[in-house]
Amino acid sequence: MNKERSSSVELALSKMGNISFDIDGVIVYSVMDALDVVNKRLKTKYQLKDIKKPFQMTEWLKQDPKVEDPRKEDIELWNSWRVLSKARMIPGAYMVCKMLHNLDHPHLFITSRPAQTRPSTYHWFHKNLPWVTTDQIKMQNNGNEINPDFKVNQIIENSIDLHFEDSLEHAAQIINETEKTRVVLIRHEFTLAREKPHPRLIIPDTKETSLFLSFQKALEAYR
Repeated sequence: MNKERSSSVELALSKMGNISFDIDGVIVYSVMDALDVVNKRLKTKYQLKDIKKPFQMTEWLKQDPKVEDPRKEDIELWNSWRVLSKARMIPGAYMVCKMLHNLDHPHLFITSRPAQTRPSTYHWFHKNLPWVTTDQIKMQNNGNEINPDFKVNQIIENSIDLHFEDSLEHAAQIINETEKTRVVLIRHEFTLAREKPHPRLIIPDTKETSLFLSFQKALEAYR
């Protein structure tokens, strides 16, 4: 990054204020690994384009007569060690996180993951983004369910000005329950059709899934 561009980025960052990132779908591409597990179990060939709604995999798991509770199985599968500890990274995530670290700009990772996923979450960050400290990762201390309220409360408690999010439902909740927080959307093929514009929602121009492209759009909004 040249000196002029670096100064421009730092100026935009100073206007952004406190930044936070959701983890799944923003930093960690866990849906890809969960999809692999489902396909292997059901002997199917589902792709990302086949995911049409939240908990789509719950519907697919109903095909397996051995699964008594497809919704519970879906959640446990997504939050399993085999998925979360080895999951791929969202394109552009390494570059954005490394840049913020190098520029010493404060940022947090706020997730609604259940408390029992803490070991796999820490393991993933240690392996893929080793400079991130556990203090930067905000997770539930108890509870075995996904909890979007925890995410919103952490955003409020930490005075987050700009949050990066992939869930349209969580983005709407954050906007509705905070006074000033703006949300930057990380776009996924399976959420495009449900997007709705909002003055505090920043949506990249491209449909590509990339934290870098979403971050670039945020920089443009603050320049």
